[in-house]
Amino acid sequence: MTDTTSALPAGEAPARAAIAGLMALGGHAVSLLAAYLAARLVQPSAGGGLEDVAAAALTFLGSQVLLGLTCLIVSAILFRRGRRFTGLGLIGGWLVGLLIVVVLTRVV
Repeated sequence: MTDTTSALPAGEAPARAAIAGLMALGGHAVSLLAAYLAARLVQPSAGGGLEDVAAAALTFLGSQVLLGLTCLIVSAILFRRGRRFTGLGLIGGWLVGLLIVVVLTRVV
């Protein structure tokens, strides 16, 4: 007689890793959009100040730190609760997005 039980928890499928990874990549896109909007909304001073650049950099870095901590904490909680595919997909998507951001900053 063969064992027909599944090792996966109910509702946990490998496709959830891809969905979680896309959600993390979407977080990077939101971070870039927020930085762009911050740069557009802040007006530099008349003397040629860099307030708009500072607002964009602070918004981008702050949102990236927040995104990274959120993905790390949620991924650890999901992994601990047995949702391994979702947890690994989330942290993997965040890492892929981080690599894309680093490559884009080197190119541009």
